[in-house]
Amino acid sequence: MKKINIILSFILFVSLLGGLSYTKAATSTLSVHVINVGQGDSIFIKAPTGETVLVDAGKSGTAVVNYLKKQKVSTLTAVVSTHPDADHNWTL
Repeated sequence: MKKINIILSFILFVSLLGGLSYTKAATSTLSVHVINVGQGDSIFIKAPTGETVLVDAGKSGTAVVNYLKKQKVSTLTAVVSTHPDADHNWTL
């Protein structure tokens, strides 16, 4: 339940952030990707306006880096660690 609240909070944050800069056509969508990083998950969010957010990255970071390369992501707008445990932010 806590992870869902975090996800929804970030979706709201990114949606509001995107709405402040400019408005795009209604066909644009917000993308939320959950990446398996072993013991937990990392969350990659891409707003319709192009902003990108990464929440947690796991211990090794290999899965996240490979996934972001596959998605052709070269920069992130924001990186968030939910709490300071190694299995959440070791590679941030």
